[in-house]
Amino acid sequence: MIGNSDASAIRGTNVEEKEGKDVSRRKRKHRRRWLGWLIAAAIMIGLLATLTFGFALAGPVLRPRIVRALERHFNSDVELHAFHVSLFPTFATGDGLALRLRRPGNPMMIAVRHFTIEGGMLGLGFLRDPIHVRRVVLEGLEIHVPLHQPASDATAQAPPGKPSIDFIVDEIDAGGTRLEILPVEPGKHSLVFQIKNLRLQSAGSHTAMTFQTVLINAKPPGEIVSHGTFGPWQKDDPGKTPVQGAYTFRNANLAVFHGISGHLSSDGRYNGKLERINVEGTTDTPDFMVDTGDHPLDLKTQFKAVVDGTNGDTTLDPVNARFLHSSVVARGGIIDQPGPLGKRVTLDVTVDHGRVEDILNLAVKSKSPVLRGDIAFHAKFDLPPGDAPIPDKLRLDGDFGIRASRFTNKEVERKISSLSTHASGKPDAPLDLGTASHFSGHFRLRDAVVSFSKLTFDVPGAAVLLKGSYGLRTEILDFRGELRMQATLSQSTTGVKSFFLRALDPFFKKKNTGTVLPIRITGTRSSPSIGLNLWHGKD
Repeated sequence: MIGNSDASAIRGTNVEEKEGKDVSRRKRKHRRRWLGWLIAAAIMIGLLATLTFGFALAGPVLRPRIVRALERHFNSDVELHAFHVSLFPTFATGDGLALRLRRPGNPMMIAVRHFTIEGGMLGLGFLRDPIHVRRVVLEGLEIHVPLHQPASDATAQAPPGKPSIDFIVDEIDAGGTRLEILPVEPGKHSLVFQIKNLRLQSAGSHTAMTFQTVLINAKPPGEIVSHGTFGPWQKDDPGKTPVQGAYTFRNANLAVFHGISGHLSSDGRYNGKLERINVEGTTDTPDFMVDTGDHPLDLKTQFKAVVDGTNGDTTLDPVNARFLHSSVVARGGIIDQPGPLGKRVTLDVTVDHGRVEDILNLAVKSKSPVLRGDIAFHAKFDLPPGDAPIPDKLRLDGDFGIRASRFTNKEVERKISSLSTHASGKPDAPLDLGTASHFSGHFRLRDAVVSFSKLTFDVPGAAVLLKGSYGLRTEILDFRGELRMQATLSQSTTGVKSFFLRALDPFFKKKNTGTVLPIRITGTRSSPSIGLNLWHGKD
């Protein structure tokens, strides 16, 4: 039998053995943990070494790939001053990127002062076709676009049979961009856009990209916000590149066009190709004013246009404008021409149902229009470029007719009614202050002076035929013509005057007309002078 002391010794031995095993197990576990950390550290060191070595080689590998991709896509010679690849914070940066056209003179097409490339998965998108990067940020971007390639230019093409390097960029951001579209025709002006913000998505070699942009419009000044799709770029004929989108233009100050003022807003949509963009939109100028009229009014338009994105020339067909109670329809173009910087506006303008008081509110400074009535006219509108005020350089040539008009001044109405009764041979008849007047004639506007030929003014019993001019700025009247009355001189009055005027009737009577008197109208709009022009009746 084993005694108590022996049993205790055995138990003590077992405990010691168990504790020793636990210690040994913990030591082995600790050694395995350290070994795992050492292996992980070795892997990380190897990976970092590989990445460091890879990034050290990436620059020389990726730089020519980027250059070749740009050369083939834009068919250009590419210069790249500096290119750096890094792990943090971005994948790659570059300075002094320039694309030059392969044609005589090697002109610049694209220049970028500095760019940043952000790639996914350490830029591995560069190692496969197509090249694929997540984001590119461009600083100091300038674009000079020649949209037509001269037939005589032997531009270098990619070698036949050698595939081009495609690329995809998920997003491009550029601020402070200058876009210049070079003229196709000699003597024309470049079309220049200052772009405040530009963002492109899904830019690639063979895909249409979406864009959001804010353009700085020079005249009238303001920001045009636009979004849409552009591309794919047609490098052999850039004018065929598709584009579509929408725009908004707010609070543009028209006062930069000397002679008019107001704040214009516009909304519209466009689609087509660069050389032919179809645009539909509206404008609203709630405070439009011509300085010769000094009466602000709400001018609204709806328009359809075709814009040549290669030079900015625009065909309008039609523009429907409305102000007060009058509507105007215009068709024509806004075309660049050699000479002063700017475009010439030529329109065919028609008013079928307008009000003469609305036209006078536009053109004449007076608290109330001197005449009210229906007006219709057709005119050729020609606004050449230049810095002169619009009323001084605008040219109009057309015909007009005013029907059933009445003068707003009661004293003038009384004189018109008196003329009608005397010319009709009814000098004792009561005056009709509602006598309607009719006007018609041909007019020309040059240097803020309106010249009239074949100007006629009709009331019952009398017709006035005039030619002369009116100064929009000076308000000076200078008209010569004749007054034709249905009655003879003696019939136009009563009493002793009638008796003595019988002797003069033969001198002023003409075939089928009672009396023809040469007259003149001079003075100013506010103080006209009307009298006989006996010595210059044939002027």
